[in-house]
Amino acid sequence: MANEIQNITKILQESKLDEGSKRESYRERIKRFPNIMEECVEKAEEGWSPFYKKVENSLNNDILFGLEDEIRQKNVLVYILWQMNEKIQAEKLANEVREKKPDNLVALTNLAFIHLYDGNIPEVRNLLDNLSKLEERENFSLIEAEGKRNVAYCLATISFKDYERAVELYKESLNICPDNYLCMFSIALLQYRCLRKNIDKEKLCENIKESIQYLEKIRCAFPHHIDKALMGRTLALIGLFKISPCNFRSQPAEEYFQRALHISPDDPYVLQKSANNYIRSYQHEEGIKLLEKAIEIKATSYSHHQLGLLYLRMNTPKYTYVPMNKQFSEETNLFAKVLKHAQSIPHIERNELINKAEYHFQQALELSPENSAALYDIILLYMSLKEYDNARKYSERFKTDIKMQDVNFNILFGRLCFKEADEKMMKKKKIN
Repeated sequence: MANEIQNITKILQESKLDEGSKRESYRERIKRFPNIMEECVEKAEEGWSPFYKKVENSLNNDILFGLEDEIRQKNVLVYILWQMNEKIQAEKLANEVREKKPDNLVALTNLAFIHLYDGNIPEVRNLLDNLSKLEERENFSLIEAEGKRNVAYCLATISFKDYERAVELYKESLNICPDNYLCMFSIALLQYRCLRKNIDKEKLCENIKESIQYLEKIRCAFPHHIDKALMGRTLALIGLFKISPCNFRSQPAEEYFQRALHISPDDPYVLQKSANNYIRSYQHEEGIKLLEKAIEIKATSYSHHQLGLLYLRMNTPKYTYVPMNKQFSEETNLFAKVLKHAQSIPHIERNELINKAEYHFQQALELSPENSAALYDIILLYMSLKEYDNARKYSERFKTDIKMQDVNFNILFGRLCFKEADEKMMKKKKIN
């Protein structure tokens, strides 16, 4: 009876509002629940379409850690589809999520906002009724905690610029569900990915220490509370923290990668990260084996790109395309992942290793045309081979995609133009 009176009161109050005020009232009511639609995500509008393909490919290649992981991945795609103005597809996928998990707050709020902006007010009211009923349930705090984890995952996937907000939401969820090991892993993984963003040394050390504590908790929970997939990734991530140049107390990590490979020998993530450790230790053949296995299981643009780089490094061991950074060791500089413009572009001749590098760069770009790092590297490779027509062909992709362009590309493209001009001058001199 009390609920019926409340509903009647709400209807009477809404009837006195104009259309704009009604919409705002509904919006405020939806916002009370964890949602991604009202989060301030830093992403350029023109970047949503290629970004959708990138995220979809990445999620398809990943291992699912249960239903919650599947749901949060699909909620990311709903949000991106909505930003792309693909409203029908967004609504369809949101309804699929709702069918699989009727109490998922992000799926419900996604649908509520979709219908609100489409002007389907009766459906908005139905969804708000559902949300209100969930709020009255005894386990609502757990439902809300899951919703916050979903929003955090969406933010972390869409934009690293919002990683602090994502970590904050993960931690709020962890306060309610202190034994949620996937949440702990998500925090540690996000903080590892964003280590280079933090220029505060004290904060950096604090984040590394906190992340390793979370990972050690997960490690201690094996095998009773977590599966092999999460354990393997946990060990690999501990290893990555141990060898990170941002870890001022860098430690040996071989045992972590070896155990990760023993527990999860077919996980592409474990294979890729363990391969990077072998490459860092100059054990190139071992690195090749692991990357080839990762590609055999699930070919990704990342694996092909890394394998191409490895063949390139084997061909020219002392050369790196990365400008030296004095704060990192010589070893770290040699195998740095973040590629900048070349200090010098060496001349190299074609051979088997170069052909393999070329092949894997091409495969990386075939799987992910927007992989700017692979695109940059294949241009550098062709410039080193003095195959300027090929370099120009791939440079055209950069030129037509404003989102890929940066200072380093413009410097590289400028050098290509000079090289082409020199070639023309040389040909003219030969003719004369």
